[in-house]
Amino acid sequence: MASERLTERMKKSTRRIHNKSDRLTNMSLALVLTDRVLYAKSLGCFYFVFRDLEHAIDRCKGREHVHEIFPLLDKMRRKDAFEADLLFLLGEDWSKSLIMNEAVEKYLARIAELEKNDPLLLLAYAYHLYMAFLFGGKLIKKTVSTMLGLNDEKGLAVFDMGGANASAYKERYDALVLSEDQIENLLKESVEVFVMNNNIVSSLSRVVTWRTWFSSLKNRWVQAAVFAMVGVSVALYLSVTRGLK
Repeated sequence: MASERLTERMKKSTRRIHNKSDRLTNMSLALVLTDRVLYAKSLGCFYFVFRDLEHAIDRCKGREHVHEIFPLLDKMRRKDAFEADLLFLLGEDWSKSLIMNEAVEKYLARIAELEKNDPLLLLAYAYHLYMAFLFGGKLIKKTVSTMLGLNDEKGLAVFDMGGANASAYKERYDALVLSEDQIENLLKESVEVFVMNNNIVSSLSRVVTWRTWFSSLKNRWVQAAVFAMVGVSVALYLSVTRGLK
């Protein structure tokens, strides 16, 4: 009997945390999508994560196992796409508007720690974060475009994965030859990916002030959007935190 594929084991190891749904987090995401600036600042939190992850992988691209995944990762870089969206949404001084909160700082510290001590585990982050865009990007792009009135692709670059293929990405991971100890460490780190993603998403509630909330409700479209997004934000939450399959 063939051994179970690595990506299937990664999926199973994170199933429990996938199934945890936080209503307050979903509501905070719904509120974020009532305002372009709030959305951009929330996007900025994950910009830091992708920026540091891509830089770390660049520096480790010659390391064992990382070099096997790097060719595909190199074609899926998100840093420049994040920056293009943030420039459109926040203007020339976009970098001064971003939020570096405790949840983001801890995330970046973990990436730096793994780069130094165990680069293989960076692949847990590379797998789940990019798979989120590969599986959920089109749906979320449509949702963000509709809710924020974004047209002509401006402000939506981060969701464009070009010709990247999720099946090919999974196959490259499944082809890795790893010891059982290495696999177990990857599975444990996969759970940590979602823990830290959830911490960032939860921290976004602090971006939305009551003043902003009441101000946004003056718009009748926002009133309808808030209630609709209680459901739709679940999809956004999944895209950012699950990697889906």
